[in-house]
Amino acid sequence: MDVEDTPEAQERGPSDEAALAIAHAAASWGAMAAAAQSPVGDPPGMVRIAIGTSPGSGTTLESDVRLAKAALLYGDRVRLYSPAASLLVLVSRIPNLDEDAKLGFILDVAEVLQPQTAAAFRLIVGQFRSLRGKRHRSPEEIKTLGIIRYQLLGTAWAEMSAGIDGVIEGTGVGELRPAVEAGLLEIDPILDGQSYDEDALLRSFLLKLEALLADQAAYPIFDDQTGDLVKAKVAEGLLAPSEGALRRGRQAGTAAGLMYRLPTFPRATIDEILSIRTDLQKPLVAFRAGVCELAGAIAAAQFDRAFDEELQDLYMAKVAPAILEIEEMVRSNVWLRDLIGEAVGDVKTLITGVLAFGVTHLANIPNLAGAGVGIAAAGARAAMKATQRRSEIRRKQFYLLYRTEERLAL
Repeated sequence: MDVEDTPEAQERGPSDEAALAIAHAAASWGAMAAAAQSPVGDPPGMVRIAIGTSPGSGTTLESDVRLAKAALLYGDRVRLYSPAASLLVLVSRIPNLDEDAKLGFILDVAEVLQPQTAAAFRLIVGQFRSLRGKRHRSPEEIKTLGIIRYQLLGTAWAEMSAGIDGVIEGTGVGELRPAVEAGLLEIDPILDGQSYDEDALLRSFLLKLEALLADQAAYPIFDDQTGDLVKAKVAEGLLAPSEGALRRGRQAGTAAGLMYRLPTFPRATIDEILSIRTDLQKPLVAFRAGVCELAGAIAAAQFDRAFDEELQDLYMAKVAPAILEIEEMVRSNVWLRDLIGEAVGDVKTLITGVLAFGVTHLANIPNLAGAGVGIAAAGARAAMKATQRRSEIRRKQFYLLYRTEERLAL
């Protein structure tokens, strides 16, 4: 049966078939473009979160962004393994193509969108390549070469590039860009160095998942669809996760699960997460310790649907009461700060009185000054107590959760 005759093709219609063909061409040519080199190796002690997501609906990156936000707040570095994001990476490389590859892509697009004129396009491209390779060109040939280059690689290419940019932005990949530009998030190309096709993409993705579950340093975390896939492969004996990968996966899953129990976290932007990450580096140390303790009490693997049920029990028993305690301590500390303000106000009032009184009753200044010092000392002791209390609060294991919610609620 021809592709155009399948029920799926008839339901999508010709325009959708064209879009799929162009996307395939873009990914194929993008796979040929040079990619930036990824950093090699992790410094000792680095928490490297590895996110695995499967295509949900089209090439939207909802699951990717959701897990990336939690991973960026908990980890030191994040790498995303996603067929959808990988496809977008390949397409985004189109502007990096050399001149010949750009011409090849233009021909592929012409074949799809304007098959009736594709032959003419091929003749024009052939003429361009012939003239470009000619050592001695006449003035007319030089002019012809310039016109073709301007029309194909200038005007036409600019329109194509703008269209590609629009498609990429429409997927939500722009939400991840701040983290990528900050060097905190990498999108694994999955097919780097290989020609593109869907079967190769799926095979390579499965191999990446297998490698992650044997990695001695990665903290793997999967969305539901990828988790179900991994669970099925494990049940079939086709995947054998290491104990270390399972342990670190529980930790990454615990951290993400706790963050997404904050009311405002699902609406947070990547920019907001990066700002909070910068401010909460010290509380992160205590939070990781708390996450390790909780994760150690969970039996299910992160990719098992029972994982979230166990985490919910721990949240109710351990985390929610701890956050409530922090809130009460913060309110108590606010009361201390108010007390300091009152003490300072009393000192200012007394000093004013002393100065006025001292003008006419110089002999009484020592006694009044002594009283002023007493109140100032009381204010200083209250200030010290408030500072100590604030440090104690920030050392709490789940202060990061409390402060993240407070920041996002502003």
